[in-house]
Amino acid sequence: MGFYFLKEKIRLNFIIGLLISFFGVSLIAFSFSDGIAFQQGSAYILIAAMAQALYFILQKPLLNRYKPMEVTCYCLWSGTIAMFPFGYSFFEKISSVSPEYTLTVIYLGIFPAAMAYLCWATVLSKVDASKAASFLYAVPVIVILIGWIGLNELPSASSLIGGSIAITGVMYANMKKPHAVKKRSVI
Repeated sequence: MGFYFLKEKIRLNFIIGLLISFFGVSLIAFSFSDGIAFQQGSAYILIAAMAQALYFILQKPLLNRYKPMEVTCYCLWSGTIAMFPFGYSFFEKISSVSPEYTLTVIYLGIFPAAMAYLCWATVLSKVDASKAASFLYAVPVIVILIGWIGLNELPSASSLIGGSIAITGVMYANMKKPHAVKKRSVI
């Protein structure tokens, strides 16, 4: 999408790196399932990935005119306003929820959501959308590490191998083209 809509230049090593990363993430995904099967949940994930890609493409031009904080605020406020029609019984139900749950939802809305979108907008304002998106292949690897360290969940061998392959693909995709070495004449 970055190539088509934003006219970003895509190098061959970038495409190869993405394919390598995709293979690594696929190994991770299949290590948690009973084989290859396309289920309804898979369709939701595919739709979510397409929506996220569209969001990145639409956000990039805005970051040329506005600061990352402004774009993040506009996006979050627009999303909140768009959800109002679905919250017809919100005020009835919020009164029956304990303060701990309310504070937890507020915390989740501010830190993991708003701060993550602000960080993403900052990165996207500095690099091409396709390059920034390539780093999303590192997410499953980070999830495995967090599960291992924080929850004491031992990763499977295929998860470790897939994670290594995914990180290798991200590194390969973002390698700079080696510069030609100029020959010195000895006179």
